[in-house]
Amino acid sequence: MKYLCLALALLTACPAVALAQASGPPHVEHEADYIQSIVKYVRNSRGWPDNSYTVEFYGKEGDDLIFSVGYDRGDNATNFVGNEGDSFKVLFNPKTQKVERELYFG
Repeated sequence: MKYLCLALALLTACPAVALAQASGPPHVEHEADYIQSIVKYVRNSRGWPDNSYTVEFYGKEGDDLIFSVGYDRGDNATNFVGNEGDSFKVLFNPKTQKVERELYFG
């Protein structure tokens, strides 16, 4: 995890987003690049500061990837359900490097 955060910090001039991931290899190839694209998406669509949320790999849907974006309301715990829709998932197309759409937790 610390190497992934370091690599992410070196790739950008902005502060690295907190990544809630298990230590070890990435879940998918180029995961750090994909997360960086999602960070840009969240920054542009929500205006959230980089240290106010986490991004983690969630799974696959066909050729697309699903990442969860968990907003931290300041209580040091990210709640994906019942936090007034702040947290969400994104369907990410690795070929175009773009978020295709947002998905919400029930």
